[in-house]
Amino acid sequence: MAEAELSRIEKLEVEVEELRAVCYRLVRENAELRERVPPLAVPTAVPAATGAPTAESLVSRRGVLAKALGAAAVTVVGSAVLVGREVSPAAASNGANLVAGSETTAEDRTSVRYDGASGFGGVVLLGNDSTYGGSSASYPAALGGFAGAGATAGKGGVANGVYGFTDNGNGSGVVGVNSGLVAGAGAGVLGTAAGTKNVAVQGHNTLGTAVSGTSDSTAADATAVIGVISSTAPGSFSSAVRGQNSGTGGLGVGVWGSHAGTGWGMYATSAGGVGLNASGGGGTGVTASGATGVSAAGTTLGVNATGPTAVSAKGGAVGVVASGPTGVAATGSDIGVSADGPTGIAATGTTVGVSAAGPTGVTATGTTLGVNATGPTGVSAAGTIVGIDAGGPTALRAHGTTVGVDTSGPTAITATGTTVGVDASGPTAITATGTTVGLSASGPTGVSVTGTGAAGTAVAAGSAGPAPTMRAFNAGVGPALRATTGGGSGASGTAAIVGDNKGGTGVLGLSEGRTGVEGHSQTGRGGLFAGGVAQIQLKPGVLATHPTSGQRGDLYSDSTGRLWFCKESGAHARWEQVA
Repeated sequence: MAEAELSRIEKLEVEVEELRAVCYRLVRENAELRERVPPLAVPTAVPAATGAPTAESLVSRRGVLAKALGAAAVTVVGSAVLVGREVSPAAASNGANLVAGSETTAEDRTSVRYDGASGFGGVVLLGNDSTYGGSSASYPAALGGFAGAGATAGKGGVANGVYGFTDNGNGSGVVGVNSGLVAGAGAGVLGTAAGTKNVAVQGHNTLGTAVSGTSDSTAADATAVIGVISSTAPGSFSSAVRGQNSGTGGLGVGVWGSHAGTGWGMYATSAGGVGLNASGGGGTGVTASGATGVSAAGTTLGVNATGPTAVSAKGGAVGVVASGPTGVAATGSDIGVSADGPTGIAATGTTVGVSAAGPTGVTATGTTLGVNATGPTGVSAAGTIVGIDAGGPTALRAHGTTVGVDTSGPTAITATGTTVGVDASGPTAITATGTTVGLSASGPTGVSVTGTGAAGTAVAAGSAGPAPTMRAFNAGVGPALRATTGGGSGASGTAAIVGDNKGGTGVLGLSEGRTGVEGHSQTGRGGLFAGGVAQIQLKPGVLATHPTSGQRGDLYSDSTGRLWFCKESGAHARWEQVA
């Protein structure tokens, strides 16, 4: 190609660039005029320029001229709208033309870039099937999709604003990214909804996960998914995050929290309410398993649960461990608290250890059993007023390999049963130490205890003060205390204390240096004896005659069978032979 021809081509390139700049300016002016004046009448076609060279007749060393002409032609079409809106679009540099209603292909990215004044409040590229204008966008954006409804609906009647689709299993239908280049609280994807039943962001998956959130942050308080109710006065049962499983069978969960390490699977707090409130309806309020089934510490309540079984926990070490002014408060229509483990329940409360219905050590009312616990120590409860308060056909039943029930307090145990007050068994069935009362029980049978083993003890009671170690009181006419062994003799009696032995001694009194058995009466007899063989028997002593010393009123049977009566007390008492 001649040098003159190349020079003309280069000069033409410069002129084309100048023409393109003018056309860009005309396009902007065209847009402004279109808003202000009605459309002009235009001819049906624009005559082609005569003598203009074709793209094929211009050959460039670098091929840049053809691209420049294509870009300039596209721009000219934009300015030509001033005189004709039906002008066909010019060919793109590569790919197909941008034609409304037709499919467009391209080998390069197609970009619409806003270069107008700052503070733009609309949408740069808008797909609109509504009566709204682009300037009405609540969130200025680079890309938008409007879909109206009712009076605002467009001719298309589309229902969705933006639709993203991909067949790539590793891809995403819609991707939203917030680079954080400028600090703020923005989001990669923001969904808003104004209706009470509308959803701001919704995910749907017929096979797997509908909505997933992932965070790669190693900072404290990082969250993968967060739900916030911003109102300071929300309605009842409003929830920041809610999980609902519509299954009608026994499989599936509403909310599942898990942790791959030794952290917490789920964490619940409340500034002044309940950290975790669980209701099982017709099932179980809370069921937990692990080395520690449930561990809860609350300044007011550790665990508060309701249901036919309020709390059911099985732990390899401890079933339930809780602390707080009330360690555990649970009310169940079937069972208040059901727990097992090496220690069934371990609860320490500044006011109450375990409460199933009220503010004492343990309050449990059951139609069959009030409290049923097993372990080396069945129930261990210390209350400032009452250790254990239980009622029911069987108020309290505890079986322990070492101790059945171990309690302390001003009143250690108070039990009222329509059939049995307390039923306990073990090597030591009940050990109760109270500053006022060790054991207080009432019912047709106040206390029924059984001790097993060679050294088994049914009741062991001790007192360090001058008060009685054990006090029995009967407001009726029956015995205050009746002790029976060997099945009993079948005889009846109305004394305060009754010792009943079928094959042995009814009452045995032992003393090393004092009186073995002593009886007093204000107006009656100190002792009354009756027997089928003899009313009373004096076992002969080891002396062949009366002792040297004695007290007036003593009776002594010597080894020869004579009976002596002491008339005068002293170191050398005066004795007289009676028989």
